[in-house]
Amino acid sequence: METAAEGQRLTAEDQLFLLLQAGRLLTFTRGYAAPEARLCYERAEPLCEALNRPALLYLALLGRRVHSLVTDRLTATMQIAQRLYTLALEQNDAVLLTEAYGALADTLFWMGEFEAAQWHARRGVELWRSGAVSAPADSSPALAVVACLCHGALCEWHLGGVVSSQAAMAEAIAAAKAWKDPYALAAALHFAAILGYLRRDPAEVERLASDLIELSTRHHSPFWLAVGEGLHGRARSLSGETAERPGQDRALNSMDAGEGLDTRPAAIPHHKGRNLAPCESYLRSPSCHSGSRSRGRKL
Repeated sequence: METAAEGQRLTAEDQLFLLLQAGRLLTFTRGYAAPEARLCYERAEPLCEALNRPALLYLALLGRRVHSLVTDRLTATMQIAQRLYTLALEQNDAVLLTEAYGALADTLFWMGEFEAAQWHARRGVELWRSGAVSAPADSSPALAVVACLCHGALCEWHLGGVVSSQAAMAEAIAAAKAWKDPYALAAALHFAAILGYLRRDPAEVERLASDLIELSTRHHSPFWLAVGEGLHGRARSLSGETAERPGQDRALNSMDAGEGLDTRPAAIPHHKGRNLAPCESYLRSPSCHSGSRSRGRKL
């Protein structure tokens, strides 16, 4: 990397800063599976180690885990999540530990391990409520807390806690709004729409989709805009409508193109407790993975 002026090379610290910022912005604008974001994080990791910057290494691993979640086998994603947890313990940092709990809860949820995912999500929420995790100066801790609340809510639903799941999801959205964090708010609205879909509530999914579209338009995120448009289609499928909103069929078709999702029953997590038929239907829908070119959620 060189500066435009006089061909001077950027310092390693400057390169690391740019790579991490670029990775984060690419993920927000282009989606979890953006290959450019993965390259940014992969190039940042050796720089973090060379400069002995464990906190920044943690951020690079967070980015890699999100990309792995939608492009790789879940066992590989779990290995990255476990590295995050180990690094957080070594640093004895409450914020990093909250993020690690969120990463483990997220990965375990998509593996169908709802009790284990709920346990990790609760640990993250407990850390936040203890006061150890202060109001964040950037989006990363906010996103971690929101992720713990959202995955805790989804696990509650799968384990039979219908009322408590709605309360936890409402708290996640309120927290993201209080922190004025568009990254966390977009994620919270999406997870809340998933819960609405599982509850077979088309009006709720429609409302959340509209909120997500408004947010993504304001913050110029094509990825979340596509997610919101796809959610409108899911809401209409729940209500039995076949007519699409203007432009929505185009949005859904663009998400389907090249999606490559593995929709075989063996690729979808199952759990012996809750009926997962609604969740399986959502997992197979383009709105769940819009913007990604996933090879499927394989174990």
